[in-house]
Amino acid sequence: MMGSVSKTVSAVAPHGKDLFLSRLKNEIIKSPLASNVLLGLILTGLENFIDMEFACPCDPAFNAFFASVYLFFPGVTASVLMLVTQGCRCKAQQELEKVLLIGSVPVIMWLVLVFLDGEYFACAKTYWSGRYVIVDKAEPQRWCEPTNSTSYMERMRLTQRWYFQSQVMGIVVLIGSLALFGLFKCSQRLFIQRPEERATGLRELIQEEEFVVNLASSSTVS
Repeated sequence: MMGSVSKTVSAVAPHGKDLFLSRLKNEIIKSPLASNVLLGLILTGLENFIDMEFACPCDPAFNAFFASVYLFFPGVTASVLMLVTQGCRCKAQQELEKVLLIGSVPVIMWLVLVFLDGEYFACAKTYWSGRYVIVDKAEPQRWCEPTNSTSYMERMRLTQRWYFQSQVMGIVVLIGSLALFGLFKCSQRLFIQRPEERATGLRELIQEEEFVVNLASSSTVS
């Protein structure tokens, strides 16, 4: 008896697992919200991994370009993958709005993450040579420690200011994006009616016209 039950459970378990994975895949493909939540988790993990491996070249000729790749390339790549996953095509106005909304979310999420980190922006702004080390008493902040000791403290304070500016930019991007999203949803509710609402409005308009016609006819007869 117990043997037959265990065989039944072992036979059903793979089927249930496959069914769960299939439903999860369909939900991710069909639902932009589920896709963005999953992508947000992936981007957060990716940013943490890149942050551990990132090392600014501390070369004025390459700092800006090197940091810009980390600032923008992963977010743009994630946006393209999201659009491919959702299968968006710009065939109508609503479809275009969907493409813009879905495509902008990953890159905005990535920009918020990297600006809040601050390391990439500080690297891009660094204009002196040195070696990439942890800031004294400010871990996990890192900076290009200059070889010229005369400007050591001044450049450390400047780097920490860049960290602060980057974090402010991240907060601004986050709040601005949420505000724009709220305005977008409000405009949709104001200017895009559901089919049943349009039908109700049309019926009310017809009834008003019939009332006016009947009133005019009765006035003419009298």
